[in-house]
This record gives sequence, structure tokens and C-alpha cells, in this order.
Amino acid sequence: MIPRRSSRKPPAIVVATEPTELIASDGEPKWKPVGEGDLLFVENTETPWIRELTTQRIYVLLSGRWFYATDTNGPWTFMRADQLPEAFKNLPPASDIGGVRVSVAGTEEAEDAVLDAAVPKTAAIKRGETLAVAYDGEPTFEKIPGTDVYLALNTATQVLAIGSQYYAVDHGVWFKATNPKGPWVVADQIPEDEIQKIPPSSSAYNVTHVHVYQSTPEVVYVGYYPGYLWSFPYYGVPVYGTGWYYPPPPYYYHPMPVTWGLHVGYSPWGGWRFGVSWGTGFMRVGVSWGGGGRCCGGWYGGNYHGGHNTINIGNTVNIGNSISHGNR
Repeated sequence: MIPRRSSRKPPAIVVATEPTELIASDGEPKWKPVGEGDLLFVENTETPWIRELTTQRIYVLLSGRWFYATDTNGPWTFMRADQLPEAFKNLPPASDIGGVRVSVAGTEEAEDAVLDAAVPKTAAIKRGETLAVAYDGEPTFEKIPGTDVYLALNTATQVLAIGSQYYAVDHGVWFKATNPKGPWVVADQIPEDEIQKIPPSSSAYNVTHVHVYQSTPEVVYVGYYPGYLWSFPYYGVPVYGTGWYYPPPPYYYHPMPVTWGLHVGYSPWGGWRFGVSWGTGFMRVGVSWGGGGRCCGGWYGGNYHGGHNTINIGNTVNIGNSISHGNR
């Protein structure tokens, strides 16, 4: 039997040869007024897409970053969150597009997000925990420019060589070894000064946001900030994604963190969230940053977490059921 041909028009195929973000709507864009009448937004899309009536500029929000153009065909120009039109600050929080206030500098939601980014997620890690690191062949290291730190290239684990020691970060926990193949044990001390020299241009920059606070004979107290998940305050708002170019094999053998969003985000309703996707104002599935949520596997939840003791460390971080933050 010969199958019948479909009368439906085949979908358009979009080809991009440079970094590109696809913005789609369900049919023609449907513009809807919002706020005090200075702005319109497209209600039939998952991307925050706003028009300012005074200038007729079109704005889109991508991974916490604003871009504008006078036409949907571009060209698109980056707009700092602290230089957006004043009308953006007046968007009603309860409106359909109210979630974008997190990405508008000077709003209460944006200020809360930046403040929350300064509070670490903490855990007490049992000293007996171990780590297995797999390499593609013999371990291969490359020096991180401007530092005395070497980064392993042919493994999915972030492994650093500093002096005669090796350090690895797994799900927000530092491990150490005298050999790149292990055995690995939980690190109760790390060469913080050297690690903090890792520049943002390195794919290992996120480990500068993972810390060892204190230890006992039984556990090591650790913590990480949203920067470990590649989210950073930028001109008064949180932005997401590494922004880093990963060369193709043979330089990098394993999948790397996403360059452009899609992993961690912040909302005024649930705080920091991370999961398969992120949309300001158009919420999708995630796991909450606080309230017992976990983003880093077993190290920060379940049997590994020792969250019943409250220990003050240097008058800056209280680790336990209640976490407070002072000056870093």
C-alpha cells in the first residue's frame, strides 16, 4: 500500500553558521499591552519579547541578557540591564511578563537575586567519600594562562594540577590526590590563592566559586555559589551560561557546560533554580536552589549531608539548617 502524501506544508529548516538564538512564536506574533501602556509583549512565544512604543525598539531577553533591534531581522545590539528604558521597571510583577523584572537592574526582584547569589549552598561531606576519574588515554594537562595551574583536557571531570598535587571538583566538592588517576579523597584544604587566579577566559573558572570552609575528623564543610553553575551578577542582574568557546576534538573530549544559559536561573517565586531550561516569566521545570533542593547529586543531599549542626566559620557563613552570609 502506497502511503498518502500529507497536504501539510513541511516545516522551515533554519541553518546557522555562527552563534545564534532561535526565537519562535505559535503563529504570527500576538502583541499585548502591559504596564502603563508604554510596552507591548508577544504572548504566543516562550521568549520574553517586548516592544517599547516610544522608540519602536524590539527587545528580547536571552539567558539574562537583553538585546534590541528596530526590526526582527536585526541587527541586534546588546543592552546592559542597568540602561533599559524606565518603563521596564514599571512592569507589574503580577503581569504575564512580570518575571522579566529579575533581569531589570534596580527592581526589587533583581536586587534580591544578586543578594541571593552571595549566599552559598553548603554541605558537610564525610571524609570517607571517594571519587573515580576516567581519562581518554593517559592524563593530558594544559597550563591555564597567567597561572601556575594546569587543567586536564581529556576527562569529563575538572582536574587541576597545582605543584605536586592534583585537585578535582565533583558536584561542588573538592577532592585531592598525589596522582592524576587517584586515589582521590575529600580535600580539607585547597590552594585557594592559586585557584582564585584562574581567569574567566578559562573553562575551569567556575571552580573558583567552590570552597572548603572547615573540617573535623569526621566531615569537611564545603560550599559553592551560583558561579559554579555558570551564573553571575552582571550590571545588577543575574546572567547565565559560560560564554566560553570550546574547541572541537581532539582538544576537548567530553560534553562541556552549556555556553548559553539552559542550566541555571533565578525567579522571584522560587529563588535560584537549575534544570533543563530557563525562562524569565515563562517558567519551566527546575530544582530550587534553597529549601532543601539539590543540584549537585548526592554530595549536597541525602546521606552525605550533615545539616543538623550549626557551625559559625569566621563570622561569615553559618553552616547547618540555617545559613546566613556576611562579607566575603
